[in-house]
Amino acid sequence: IPDYVIGCACGSSEIAMPLAGLLETKVGFLRKSKRRNDTNVKVVKEQEDGIKRCCNKNKVVCVEDYVCTSKSLYKVMESAKNYGASLVQGASVMFSNEGYYVINTVSENNFNLFRFE
Repeated sequence: IPDYVIGCACGSSEIAMPLAGLLETKVGFLRKSKRRNDTNVKVVKEQEDGIKRCCNKNKVVCVEDYVCTSKSLYKVMESAKNYGASLVQGASVMFSNEGYYVINTVSENNFNLFRFE
């Protein structure tokens, strides 16, 4: 069970917020959006210290609504790891099977879990 939930971009908020509520943990958001031409992970400056604190030495799940190549999810997971997370996993409700940046470990009933290679 994760200690912290990170939503990847805007679409994931509908998943990340209720998930964090069910897990009784905090939620934060990082964005890496191909559609918005992001080249790096974006974070709201005022929220960055809180996200770093919540990641540090904790288990983190990064939630995405739809994963295609998995590059955006990978970059957000990488940021959580760089913030000091002890374990980082990704999760999504949809996966197009085009991904090659992370490894899909569970794929059942339109729910997917990912890990680093």
